[in-house]
Amino acid sequence: MLNDSCCRKDDLEKAVIGTYARETRPRSPVEKGLGDFFRFLSGIEDPYRSWRLQGIIDLSEEQLDLAKRRLANEISSERITAHINPVIITGKADAEKAAAYLGLGVQALPV
Repeated sequence: MLNDSCCRKDDLEKAVIGTYARETRPRSPVEKGLGDFFRFLSGIEDPYRSWRLQGIIDLSEEQLDLAKRRLANEISSERITAHINPVIITGKADAEKAAAYLGLGVQALPV
């Protein structure tokens, strides 16, 4: 019979391999363009992406447990709503209506 630690380590290894493969798989030009657009909206630059991939490779069981505890604490507190940044992609008139409803301003993106 396998112990829980063995199975957990195996599951973690499979998750790391799957996540890394999903992040580094070849993409079509449309997927690349859409990904670049979302990274532009989010302010994510290439050094962060490299750091993130290295973090996926180096992930340990202890880090995963710590992240689970932090996420559980965030979800159970009111702090999570302070990190929400709505993004609405629409025409100017609809954007102004949505921004007024949310109490925000409209930011036109270069296209």
